[in-house]
Amino acid sequence: MALPVVCTSVASHRLPEARALARAVASHHPGEQLVVLVVDDPIDGATTSTPGGWAASGRARLAPGTRGPGDEPFVRLSPADLDLDPRVVHELALCREGDDLAACLVPALVSLLLAGARPVVVLSSEVVLLGPLEALADPAATSGVVLVPRLLAPPPTDDRDPTGPAVVAAGAYDPGIIAVGPGADGFLDWWAASLTQLAVSSASMLADRQPFLDFAPESFGALIFRDPGHGVAYWNAHERDLTWSEECGYRADGTPLRLVHLEGFDPATPQLLAPGAGSRPRVLLSEVPALRRLCAARASQLAPSKEHGTG
Repeated sequence: MALPVVCTSVASHRLPEARALARAVASHHPGEQLVVLVVDDPIDGATTSTPGGWAASGRARLAPGTRGPGDEPFVRLSPADLDLDPRVVHELALCREGDDLAACLVPALVSLLLAGARPVVVLSSEVVLLGPLEALADPAATSGVVLVPRLLAPPPTDDRDPTGPAVVAAGAYDPGIIAVGPGADGFLDWWAASLTQLAVSSASMLADRQPFLDFAPESFGALIFRDPGHGVAYWNAHERDLTWSEECGYRADGTPLRLVHLEGFDPATPQLLAPGAGSRPRVLLSEVPALRRLCAARASQLAPSKEHGTG
């Protein structure tokens, strides 16, 4: 089985989520650390003592018993650690900030981490990790790119959100969960160029809306990973039987639940799955006890800590 490097790209307001994701990575992949690119760190100041050097070793980890810079539970990188001309980063930062800038720099982050010859799993910091990631990493090691579809079947033709047109506008695949293996340079170059083009020419959000990824299966042979336990979100919760029990934990259609993308989830309103998703949600937490339980746990998980505050 392929042991992946797991990474995320965030602005500093997402650090509480990154810490939660880092703890999950350490729990499900003992000895591994999440790699976090913090895009509003100084562009001209690298955060690693040897930029890129640790990646070449093939393991995203620090020395035993140590933690990331600033006593963080992850390996922290800045834009200066990437193999990018600083002028390119500055130009992107003039067009985008926050989550969108973080999305624009993901391909460069993946390129850096692939120097270790291991598959890389990119997760949005809004993703809840509930189990190991080999099921995504293994096909990425051979296929190069693995995408997770937002839906396993067309959405109902009702008056509920998200509507079919909304799914089409956002794209068929979730950019918050992507696995990339060695040899995917062509895809990464195209992904970076597509993000840059949208960043400078469109007002659309990029962090969770990348419809151009729909071309990746045909153009780059990307594998479509249809396991119901990976990528549960407000887009698709209606089509999966979500359960929880002491014996089996969380499951989706009877399979282990591994990744839940709580896109837009607000801990201040834990009774809502996605407060900004629309006024007519197809899925209500009151009707799905397992999902309600998971969201309550997530709200508690993201509560400000004495150690780090709000990030």
